[in-house]
Order: sequence, then C-alpha cells, then structure tokens
Amino acid sequence: MHSGGNDQAKAVAHAMEMAVLSSVQHPSIVQAYACLPDMARLPDDTRSPAPTLTFRGLLPGEDAHGAAACDVLIMELCDRGTLRDALAAGALPAGPAAGAPWGVAVLLLDVAAGLHYLHSIGLAHGGVEAENVLLKTSADRDGPGVQAKLGGFGKARILPRLGGRGDPLEALSLAGGASHSTLVGADSAGSDGGLLSDGLVVVTASPGNCARCCSGGTPAASFAGDVYAFGALLLQTLDTCRGVLGPTSGPTRCAYSALAADCMAPAASFRPTMAAVAARLEAMA
Repeated sequence: MHSGGNDQAKAVAHAMEMAVLSSVQHPSIVQAYACLPDMARLPDDTRSPAPTLTFRGLLPGEDAHGAAACDVLIMELCDRGTLRDALAAGALPAGPAAGAPWGVAVLLLDVAAGLHYLHSIGLAHGGVEAENVLLKTSADRDGPGVQAKLGGFGKARILPRLGGRGDPLEALSLAGGASHSTLVGADSAGSDGGLLSDGLVVVTASPGNCARCCSGGTPAASFAGDVYAFGALLLQTLDTCRGVLGPTSGPTRCAYSALAADCMAPAASFRPTMAAVAARLEAMA
C-alpha cells in the first residue's frame, strides 16, 4: 500500500510497480490479484480478534495526498521471504542428491526465466537484487521445494522489444471505483497489523488468509543492466553457498563463475542475453 504524501519519486515507483504487476503474468513473477488506486484506509476495528485493514474508494474531491489516502496492491503470498533473507540466514536449499548442483541454482534459473520473459515483451526490471527475489513453497517442485519469483518493479522501464510480442502496458487501465473492502491479516512473521512506514506496503494473499509484507538497479533500467545485476546476484549466491553448503566440484563452480563473469562484462555489447543465460543455467542444473 502506497500511503499518501508528496514524494513524487516514490509515487512514480509505486505506480510503475502496480502497472507492471497488473499487466504481466509468468510463473517466475509474483502474481498480483488486484490493484486498487485512490483508496482511503478506514480506522482499525478494535473489536476484531485478528489484524484487519479496511479501505474505501476516495470520494470525489477528496484529497488524494492526505494521510489516509493510499494505493493498495494485493498479491500472492510468498511464504519463504526473500532471497536476501535466505542468504543472510544461510537458509539455502540443498541439491536433490549428494553431489548434485545446489538447489539454489534452480532458484537462479527461475530469476533468469522471469527476466527473459520481461525482456521479450520490452520491459527492463532495473532492480535485480536478492531483496527483490521472493521465495514461495512449491510442493510440486522436485529438489528444493521452493520457487523464486521476481518482484520490486518500481524501477522498471519500457524499452524496444527483444521479441515480437506486444508491449504489456499499452492498454493498461488502473480505473478506480473499488468498493469498501476488508482484508484480514494472517498470524505470520511480519504481520503485526501495523502500517509499514516507508514505501510500498502490499497485502499478500494465500488461500484462506492474508498477510502483509514490504517490497522495496540502475537509475536508467536496461536489458544489459539487468544482465549485469544478475551476474552480481549469481556471484553473491555463489559465495554464500560456498560458505554454507560447502564447496562443489571445480568444474561446477567454474561454470557458474564463468557465467557471472560474462554477465558482468564491462562492455554491455559483450554480455549475453537473458535467454542465453537461462539456457546455460539449465544446462548446468
């Protein structure tokens, strides 16, 4: 939820976040269920046993920059936090069998696939980092049992397409008119019923309950910039895995290191596309 205020840069970033998430759909991108602009938060219901957030649409002539004004983004619950949290805590998924590549490599492939999709429809992410990679339990997935999903689209930028599909934002409409609605928080970490003070607070939902989390690059997003940032993320993950899960075989580590080096080539024209990055990761998995 983007609360009212006069910070133009944050307002633009939050608008971009809502625009992208309401316009794209991919297994490796966090899913938005609803984007509700120009809402007003109602006072908390102290009689409710669970934390609640209640909103109504702004009335004609009502101050859109007032303290109670906000935009609400409802998205899927990623119950395993962020990749940054996992790296900091050393809570990294192991490979499916002894001697197999790290399970975290599958998560990096998720990120690469999501970026490849974005680039193919003409969107540069602009904020590829561990904080913007959300993790979700996936019972259908072999190995780590976790899926990675890209979020944090506040710095995204529309660029000439790499593929032949239409721009996803051309027909975007964020019309208001949402009616009074109530969202009930789940009893999970970070869901204390209070507003987060800085930036975007989103309501995340899973079947039967809701919780809330906060989601947050280069100043001018580009495809090559995304590739470079992915290489940096790969190196960060590689170093953490070495410290937590122990070393892998020399050839495996060399393959990941070589890919990271290619992604971080000083000249943007020498960096691989995300399609090529995904293909190399898949071959190593």
